[in-house]
Amino acid sequence: MNLSDALNFTTVSTPVDIIRELVRVSDAMLIELTDLGAAAPSAADLRRVIQKLTAVYATEVLERVGGPGVSIPPAIEVPFRPHLTSPLSDDQEIRREQLYRRWLAGARLTGQDQHYIPDFEARWRAKRRDIMLRSTF
Repeated sequence: MNLSDALNFTTVSTPVDIIRELVRVSDAMLIELTDLGAAAPSAADLRRVIQKLTAVYATEVLERVGGPGVSIPPAIEVPFRPHLTSPLSDDQEIRREQLYRRWLAGARLTGQDQHYIPDFEARWRAKRRDIMLRSTF
């Protein structure tokens, strides 16, 4: 493998402590920035990026503790509620991720969204297999 192939990746595993610290610090900054009128656009951008990061984290946690027929404990559901109840996006990729998280948390998909269920089940099973494989080493 050459160096350019080795450096061609799209995701990085990040310790949860770093994510929590980033969210904590950004929350504090957002409070300060929203008090400054000129910084409002930057605060909105920071909020949007942090929401993306916490959505990925929420998905990871829900894949581990949720899934078909599993009741999510309030200790998990409450902190992720914004990611489970926010209005569905018009962007189809974001909408699909929102629906996946809701499905993992036990929400029933209805109407036009039911066609996602086989894909969601396959994705969840693959993730659970991956988790089991990593925990055996």
